[in-house]
Amino acid sequence: MSLGGSLDSFCSQLLKCEARSNLVRKVANLEITGDYATDSNNLSLLYWDQDDWFGEKDAVFPAGFNTLITWLGDKLDIRMSHVVTCVKTEDNQKLATVSCQNGNCISSRAVIVTLPLGVLKSKSVSFIPSLPSNVQESIERLGVGSFEKLFLVFEQKFWPDEDVFYVFPGKDESQIDTWINISALSNTKEPILAASFTGSRGCSLRSLTAEEIVSLGLASLRGMFGEKRIPKDKNAALALVKSYSITSWEADPFAKGCYSHIACNASPLHFDTLANASLCDRVFFAGEATSRRYPGTVHGALLSGRRVAEKLLKMIG
Repeated sequence: MSLGGSLDSFCSQLLKCEARSNLVRKVANLEITGDYATDSNNLSLLYWDQDDWFGEKDAVFPAGFNTLITWLGDKLDIRMSHVVTCVKTEDNQKLATVSCQNGNCISSRAVIVTLPLGVLKSKSVSFIPSLPSNVQESIERLGVGSFEKLFLVFEQKFWPDEDVFYVFPGKDESQIDTWINISALSNTKEPILAASFTGSRGCSLRSLTAEEIVSLGLASLRGMFGEKRIPKDKNAALALVKSYSITSWEADPFAKGCYSHIACNASPLHFDTLANASLCDRVFFAGEATSRRYPGTVHGALLSGRRVAEKLLKMIG
């Protein structure tokens, strides 16, 4: 049974008032989709929140995650424009070989695969020998969410200094419920707000133009701050926006979605299966979808990489 199905049963049986029942559903789904990037109907009732809390506050990188990536990649031989198509190894060989779209092949004593779960699901990268059946099953059963963001840079700030703004859930399912005040959470002096589209809302962006998405955001802010701040006239409202940025992780061939979750037919054991997977003791797996304790997080991905690196160091000696 799904978490959403259980929530519907609870609301139907215990909340006799339809308006109150709908409100509980909306508020619960707002919280759930914000964390797990998928609708509650896609989450396992038994395991949806089995992950652990890391014990620290969320952090914002003012210059983006490139800050972390640049630090981690310092002094490493990073090959750009090498799109991997195949990872091959054999029992009688001491090396694993990575084949790239540009025709280059790179051989090494071991390969750590950190492809996002969405890319593994797409099978755009082949493995020789094929992945074990239990590994392939784990890839298929774990879910990948949709988490897109809209960033609006305004000419002037018109909102208070709070970190987050919430709007009362309305009837429109496409309505934006939450805004993050980037100006308050980072060192930037520019007036920036960010909205999230998660779950089915994130998927719905694929059918909209950039202008339509921006207008959707402005309509939400108009509902919060009134027509004096955000005019009802479309062109007048758009004129308030200095620039904007819209993510498209689902369409990105190197992501194909955001992060993992435990779907209705999955369990935490599928994270463990990916974490322990190997091909001929040459090819290993890391990434947030291999972290049972911290799936869907940057620290989960980082810790999984350390786990595999430590394992390889012991093997290599």
